[in-house]
Amino acid sequence: VWSPLSLMDPASSVPLVQLSIPASFTPRQLWQLGEALQQLRAQGIGILASGAITHNLRALGPENSPVPGWARSFVDWLELTMSEGDRTALEDYRARAPGAVESHPHDDHLRPLFVALGAAGQDKPVKLHDSWDGGSLYMGSYRFG
Repeated sequence: VWSPLSLMDPASSVPLVQLSIPASFTPRQLWQLGEALQQLRAQGIGILASGAITHNLRALGPENSPVPGWARSFVDWLELTMSEGDRTALEDYRARAPGAVESHPHDDHLRPLFVALGAAGQDKPVKLHDSWDGGSLYMGSYRFG
């Protein structure tokens, strides 16, 4: 979370407790971890999860490269499925989402999203930002609640 928080709060005035997520956790376990953090939201404590919606560095092109179909399909599927609140499909994204494996050869940059989804409870995502870098790297930002 250091990168986004350094932009949001360059003076470091926001207290921060950083949480590492176990590499062995499945999306379901990460979601459950987020559910355990829901009580913090009720106390007015913010939860920030940082990653990337697509993250395949081998597929990066020069700036302003066209967006590959697999990347666009994955983002569209993910955003629609999040807005529908389809937890089962999201937890099984690697098998269900078009372009999932191409978008995340390793899912370490998507895994924090499952914690955020669990912490969000029934709140639907509100898109705050979207941009593409190098053609295939999608940097979407969402707020829940």
